[in-house]
Amino acid sequence: MTKKEEDLWRQIGLSYSDSFLGDRRVRQVLKKINLGLSLTRKQDFLNKYGDGISELKLIYDKLKRFPLWLSSFQYALEKRNISRVSQFIYHIENYLALIYIFDQRIRGLYNFIEKMAKKNNCSSLDIQNLKTIKDTLLKSIEPIVTIRGKHTHEKCFENEDIKNMIRFDKAGD
Repeated sequence: MTKKEEDLWRQIGLSYSDSFLGDRRVRQVLKKINLGLSLTRKQDFLNKYGDGISELKLIYDKLKRFPLWLSSFQYALEKRNISRVSQFIYHIENYLALIYIFDQRIRGLYNFIEKMAKKNNCSSLDIQNLKTIKDTLLKSIEPIVTIRGKHTHEKCFENEDIKNMIRFDKAGD
């Protein structure tokens, strides 16, 4: 991020931090990466950690938008014979896929941090607290991940309301 972009973010009220752990500058890490230089162990850890956190945040932000997607449709697609019901089902299927991706990213980030924590002799209490956070996050999305698994591997997701929507959608063709 350039200084100009950073100032613009601040003007519109978005936060931006230029450093990890005080003395390690993000710009230094990015410059090394862009120049193909190797990172120190700490910089490499922070880079991978930052990537994992930003990936989770990106997916979380996408998931928050799904109520909007599910409550809207594109008229241009209707003109191309893609009904509102088909659009709705498409968004449900994408939601299920994104939930699964979120699940996998949580697991991956946890495994990465746990491995580094053990390697650097972090206390077992800290590792247990990290596991508790991971388990809580995964438990909150577990029912949806289960539905996604059945949708992918057994039978397409359906419920009575969607069946009725499909039935009436086909009746209008």
